[in-house]
Amino acid sequence: MIIADEKLGFKVTVELLNQFTEREIEKIKNAVSFLVKTYTSNKFLMYVLNYKYVVTKYRWEGLRKVYWKEVFYGFWESEGQTQLEIYNNILSGREELSPELDNEADIFLKVDRTYNAGSLAYTYKSNKTIYIYEYTLKNKTSNFIAGTLLHEYCHKVGYGHNSGKRKRHTVPYAIGDGLRKF
Repeated sequence: MIIADEKLGFKVTVELLNQFTEREIEKIKNAVSFLVKTYTSNKFLMYVLNYKYVVTKYRWEGLRKVYWKEVFYGFWESEGQTQLEIYNNILSGREELSPELDNEADIFLKVDRTYNAGSLAYTYKSNKTIYIYEYTLKNKTSNFIAGTLLHEYCHKVGYGHNSGKRKRHTVPYAIGDGLRKF
């Protein structure tokens, strides 16, 4: 089964690769619609262009810790790309395993019916499939699922993340979490 939605020349196509329940299919349809509508909105574009985060730093002055905050504009580990370049790169539909520019996010989706308490979905660099846990489909809203799909799609476009403190400010997390907030 294929689920697709398009707005302003940006298309998201989700091909379901294994058995999904009717309720799961309905949630995915709603998620795809929300993803396309929100990602192509001016409000989301402004979120991406103005993305910043604050890091609290400290240094020792004698026996005393002195704290201060630094504001960083842009995404952590963004390969030197600007926010606009990142936004347009995702919009272009150029996945690492399908490098043609087609303005289409091709998502090949399988449901994983095992349980992993620490993860919502996952993917591998070596294939096009995104695996989403049954738990995520069952317990999360369509908007949340849209953010999860976008997070995993960011990996397909070539963005990664570490497991350190700034992980939440990498492209997959900041873009996926940002979409969920709309």
